[in-house]
Amino acid sequence: MPYLARQDSRLARKDPSLLLPGVRTVISLAAPYPLVSKDPQKQNDPPQGRVASYACLEDYHNGLHDLAAKLAKQLRILAPGSLTRVCVDTTPVLEKAYAHKAGLGWIGQNTLLFNPEYGSRLLLAEILTTLELPPDPVLTGDPCADCGLCLEACPTGALLGDRKMDSRRCLSYLTIENRAEIPIQFRQGLGNRVFGCDACQQACPYNQLPFPPETLLPLSVRLSPLVDLQTEIEMDSKDFKLKYAGTPVMRAKHLGFLRNLIIAAANSDDKNLLPQLQRLKSEYQDPMLQETLDWSIDNLTIRN
Repeated sequence: MPYLARQDSRLARKDPSLLLPGVRTVISLAAPYPLVSKDPQKQNDPPQGRVASYACLEDYHNGLHDLAAKLAKQLRILAPGSLTRVCVDTTPVLEKAYAHKAGLGWIGQNTLLFNPEYGSRLLLAEILTTLELPPDPVLTGDPCADCGLCLEACPTGALLGDRKMDSRRCLSYLTIENRAEIPIQFRQGLGNRVFGCDACQQACPYNQLPFPPETLLPLSVRLSPLVDLQTEIEMDSKDFKLKYAGTPVMRAKHLGFLRNLIIAAANSDDKNLLPQLQRLKSEYQDPMLQETLDWSIDNLTIRN
């Protein structure tokens, strides 16, 4: 993400006082969300695309910000004169490192924060405050040390081991933040994913644990994890905004989402999608889509 490479962002990650002068404490917060199980596709089902679990919820940025802001307000009431700043993941904060130091969990082999009860099914936020509060103890132990299931599950080899990732290979980055063509060598690994990827999370035993019964999801479910490729490909920019407004899918923008659908169409091996793809060639002149369409049409034609 380009904003993270800016000089001001790099400095802020090292020194949070650049975000809130006088900051003394970082309060780490985590909101759990469920991972959607992998439903096997039936033989006669129309070709479907898969949306990452978190993206089936309403956009978490506003929801988490509002929840954290209520807590921050209470802090300021209890400690008049103190200052706070709420951060979600659009602010350059080392949120996983702070969460680990705050005792919320450990960093797994897939580079995500893991909690003993919720696994890595977590959305993170932070409150920076000028209050000096006593730290919570760091969680001991490392359940991921001798496990490599997530590394084996990664479709593009983005997980390098030793809790390192090559984000240029990660399907979540490639299908969401990336604005250019998805490199050809990763397209088959995309499978039917049209927004994000849950592969490393679905493979983890800690994410198979049921949620504690008292867990309340702070965000409403807005989307099905499976979308009909034929229907989605037909949507124009207006239809895309109407369906996905208020969800994380908007982050990919219409052209990025359409690029992902076109690749998923090729991976489906469904020749019935060829007329739609060929029609898109005349409707969209964007060079990225033209290249992706050429690749998809060629692959579907050869396989059929």
